[in-house]
Amino acid sequence: MNIKLIPSEPHLEIPFLNAGRGQGGYYVERLPIHVASVTKLPDGLDALIATADLQGRERFEESPAGVPRLLGEALPQRLAEEVLPSLNCDPLKTGAILAGDFYTVPALDQRGGSGDVTKVWEAFAREFRWVAGVPGNHDTFGDALHPARATNGNRHYLDGRRVDLDGLAIAGLGGIIGNPRKAHRRTDDDYVEALIDLL
Repeated sequence: MNIKLIPSEPHLEIPFLNAGRGQGGYYVERLPIHVASVTKLPDGLDALIATADLQGRERFEESPAGVPRLLGEALPQRLAEEVLPSLNCDPLKTGAILAGDFYTVPALDQRGGSGDVTKVWEAFAREFRWVAGVPGNHDTFGDALHPARATNGNRHYLDGRRVDLDGLAIAGLGGIIGNPRKAHRRTDDDYVEALIDLL
């Protein structure tokens, strides 16, 4: 499977709240949804979703509980109910690849905060056939840096691992290059060694 084309113009843009600096500093940003074409998908899959850096929250008027959910928690339902049907794709025949950094502080007053993204993974797993991915350096799972189990139902956590899903070999290496004493960071050499092992 090779990507043939990613149009420069988005198929759709979804407004969301992006954190600013200080109380009341948040602002409305727009998430572009691009529809790419590939040479061939495995039998049984209509589409793949690939996303990362969903650092934001839904708008207040769209929040069912008053406190805006993480953008990655709210997005899967919109993709499943609005975007995929418009492309004649079945959400239950769609895989999702998550490449990390899905947290934004609830008060939207700080950039680069770290926190629990478990609900993001759960939301994607609820709407789609499977989800596979890695953490970003801002992501935790409850109080832990990694989920309790690498595979849980249709969720596949791939930091340093690979999995075969519907005929696709998917490998993942999360975090960033940096001080290994900090969360989700590896030295240059450790990162390259782990990447070579996966390849």
